[in-house]
Amino acid sequence: MHDSNTMVDVFGLLNEFEIAGYGSALHAKDGLSAHELLQNAWLRNNGVVKGRMSSIAKTNPAMALQENMMHKTISKLQAKYGLHNPNILKSQTAIQNINRNTAITRRGIYEDLVKNRGWDPSNAKDFATKKALELREEAINFAKKNNLIKCN
Repeated sequence: MHDSNTMVDVFGLLNEFEIAGYGSALHAKDGLSAHELLQNAWLRNNGVVKGRMSSIAKTNPAMALQENMMHKTISKLQAKYGLHNPNILKSQTAIQNINRNTAITRRGIYEDLVKNRGWDPSNAKDFATKKALELREEAINFAKKNNLIKCN
């Protein structure tokens, strides 16, 4: 039996929870939202990019998520914790933005899986943690590659 979370799409689109650069063709017309941990708003407010599809923004790792309700839940949590506020974004380092968004994304995935999809809370917590940490690792590597995080 195949694992539906690792299934290959013959049309070349991403399945939910898979990761590719924000501007990747893999995110196009898949019916899912592309969610980044290093927010595009952080990149813009810190003078790294001018817009979503400019320079490095296109390669910023993004996870394919359901727009209703999961991505909306995450966006509401971001707003609650100030991550839609330009002053807060400007005061954060890249790693602070990634870490805050990792926690928020984990919670948003968990809440959607339990409330809207009927998952067992323990399984949902494990899955949400795994997926958020996968995206976190890619976001940190992206930030290091683009000199947004200093490597010691």
